[in-house]
Amino acid sequence: MRPAATGRRTRGPSLDAPGLALFAPHRPEVAAAVAFGEGPPALVVALGGETERDRARARGIDTPDVPVVALGSVLRLLFGVVTRDDPLRAAERLGVAHVEDDTPAGRARVVEATWLRLTGDLADEGIADLGALDALCEARVEPAAFEGRAFGPADLEALDEAPGTYVFEDRHGDALYVGQSCCLRRRVASYFWGPPRDEKDRAIRNDAFSLSARTVDTALDARITEAALIARRRPALNRQRRVLGEGPAEDGILLVPGPRRFAAFVLRAGRLAGRFATAGGTGHARRMARRACAALTSPGTAPDTPGARRAAALCEGWRRTHPGLAWLTLADRGSAGAIEEAIAGAVAEWQVAIRRAGQASSGDQR
Repeated sequence: MRPAATGRRTRGPSLDAPGLALFAPHRPEVAAAVAFGEGPPALVVALGGETERDRARARGIDTPDVPVVALGSVLRLLFGVVTRDDPLRAAERLGVAHVEDDTPAGRARVVEATWLRLTGDLADEGIADLGALDALCEARVEPAAFEGRAFGPADLEALDEAPGTYVFEDRHGDALYVGQSCCLRRRVASYFWGPPRDEKDRAIRNDAFSLSARTVDTALDARITEAALIARRRPALNRQRRVLGEGPAEDGILLVPGPRRFAAFVLRAGRLAGRFATAGGTGHARRMARRACAALTSPGTAPDTPGARRAAALCEGWRRTHPGLAWLTLADRGSAGAIEEAIAGAVAEWQVAIRRAGQASSGDQR
């Protein structure tokens, strides 16, 4: 079982590739990015990995859809350094020289300096790409004990590398923690490799008795399902009991590509009115597009339930943090037919991208 500190299981970009160093802590709500290297960024480096990239996007930082290095996880696994959102802790522990600058940009430059120092040291050990870094992290840590649990390493290995949700339960069957991830196997396994990151992780490692997980089509589906599970199960360790914000003021369709299926979320009157997905194919994509447009334009109203409002708020938040996603409205497109064509075209482009990604992955493995 691989801890996957970088979020990559294939070879991935070279560690000396150009990239973007991010700083977007939980508090205060600030963010900054610093580019390093020559050329467009091939990777993003942030202490908090994908979670920190999402925070940076929500705060107005434009970041590319490239692999994200969870630098905090790498440092914890390799050196036992717990950064707690503070790049200075990492820099000081590794002896990285840096300019004293308390601004967000200054902190992002510390992230950059720490990454460049780390990659220089790793190059001396023959670690040249993200896949090799994953393997190094795996070799440096020991798994937590699984005795007395209803699940073990084989169950974690059997989890899919796809978006989904997971629930840890205690011995009484009560929900201990509900989570979601764009890669179930990587996220769930991370709780049982290396030292615990915080008190929540320590409690999960000590008290989790059983595990259930389910895959979904997209990372947005995972967020929506997670919020519904938290509202229903009331897990002891979750803090995000409420979803803040509202759905979009304008009715429309949000297109969200996933690793295996392409989804369309129909939002009306600030509520989720329908969700439709396709695995591809011209005929199936057309049918999905027609059903989504019918849900957008039909005279009925969207269900006025807490779940529908919560899902719409999550969709709106996802749209703000992922500006590259298509948001289709009648005002912009002019007709339902034009929206259908836009959906079908987006699905076709997604299929081409998936095919190319599969070919690239096969080439890396060879």
